[in-house]
Formats: sequence, structure tokens, C-alpha cells
Amino acid sequence: VTAISESEISLSWTDNLDEEQGYRIERCAGALCSDFTFLVDVTDSVGTIGETTTYTDTGLDVSTTYNYRLYPYKPVGCTWVDYAVTADATTDIPVPGTLTTTAYDTTEISLSWTDTTSTETAIEIDRCEGDSCNFSPKTTYVVGPDTNTYTDNTLSHSTSYSYRIRSVNDVVPWNSGYSEVLSITTLTPGAPTVLTAERASEVRIELAWQINTADETSFRLERGDAACANFTEIVSLPAGTASYSDIGLDFSTTYCYRVRAHKAAANEWFTAYSN
Repeated sequence: VTAISESEISLSWTDNLDEEQGYRIERCAGALCSDFTFLVDVTDSVGTIGETTTYTDTGLDVSTTYNYRLYPYKPVGCTWVDYAVTADATTDIPVPGTLTTTAYDTTEISLSWTDTTSTETAIEIDRCEGDSCNFSPKTTYVVGPDTNTYTDNTLSHSTSYSYRIRSVNDVVPWNSGYSEVLSITTLTPGAPTVLTAERASEVRIELAWQINTADETSFRLERGDAACANFTEIVSLPAGTASYSDIGLDFSTTYCYRVRAHKAAANEWFTAYSN
């Protein structure tokens, strides 16, 4: 007998008889119990020897030891055969398995895990800041049963976070142990580089730059005077924009430019300015 979940135990045995009609399984609860009661009759094929027969007992209480015994029975009119040797197993609450984390961008981390329980009512995800934090204080997110992924999108860039998860059942109730703790750091946004400005006409300057971010929501372009002072934002450009035409300028006037990336998020950020 083997506990395969917090509420299931699997039984298997070898069929060593060729005249039995089936097997009767009896069960009692407790490590030293003896008050066996009928559980189920498992039908077998007469004349088969050496086959492995299995049965899964479901709907069990968590953290409970169950004893089983079974005996084969012959067709009607024959006597019952003696009991086989008894065996026991204890239901257990396995911790969620194979927790993995991935930093997709500067403010989001994706988690995935193996759901190892079958009767949980929710999954709790704990987060704390730092790669050696002790979850005090912590932030806890609750997701539904049978969930095995979650995206945390309330993070700050360039910051280390630690995660752990557990299964819970608020009806029985029970909590599993925690999974392993994994730490991961969100990505750091890079400032735009290689900013260039070229005179295109007496009233227009063409600008271009290199993008070094993957999840910005805009680029903020600023223009200053000849001394590269007194900057003013002149335009907010969509994500992925790497050029701009500044038109309607004064004749024979020198201008200075700078640009930075921006992300609008729960914890928004601006990069440093370009060259």
C-alpha cells in the first residue's frame, strides 16, 4: 500500500490463485487498529495467475494511518479463503513541487510549480524582498485550486525577491508544508544610447537613438539650449520608438537633446538620460 496524495492510498497485490472470483478489501483507521470493516469487492478473472491487481482508496482523511487486509473468495458455494497479510499506509500532505521563477522584464516575475495535492481549496504564494529575507514581513497572494502558474507584476526594477508556496484547504482544514524558497532579481532598464542629432533643414532636426529596454511604455524626449541646460520635455513617444523629427525650430539656433525611457507600472520607472 502506498499513499499517493493527501486523500488517496493505492493498493496492489499479486494474484496467486486461479479459482478466485475476486478480492474483498477491508479497512480500519489507526496505526494499531483492528476494527476492520468492509470497503469494497474487487472482481477478478477466474483462471488468471501472476497478475497484479490494484485498487485506489479515495476520500481519506489527511495525516491518517489506514490498515488494510484482503482475502480472495471463490465462486458461490465455496468457503472463504483465509485473510492475506495486512498492510498500512499514512496519508500525507505533499508540498508543492518544482517551483521555478523567471524574470520576464523589469517589473514582472513569473512563477510555476507542480500541483501535488488534489483537495486543496487554494494556493498561497508568499513573497519577501531580498535574497535572504525570512518572510517577515511578507506579501501573500492567494490563487485558486489546481493553479500552477502566477505572474507577479507589482515589482520594482533591479530588486531581489524571494518566493515560497503552499497548498491550503480551509474546509477540512489543512496546510501543506512550504515549497523550497527561490530568489530572483528583476531586470535593470538600460538608458537609451548613441543619441544623434542631424540638421535636416533650416527648421528641422532629425534625432535617433538606440533602445536598451524591452518593456518601456514610452520615451520622453527633452530639448535644451546651446549650453545643454534648461531642458524641457517636448514629446512623449510610444514604446519602441527610436527616432523623431523636431520641426518648427528657429533659424541659426543651436539645440541640445536628451532622451530617457519610461515604464508606467505599479512601480513606474525612468531610466537615466541618454548621452
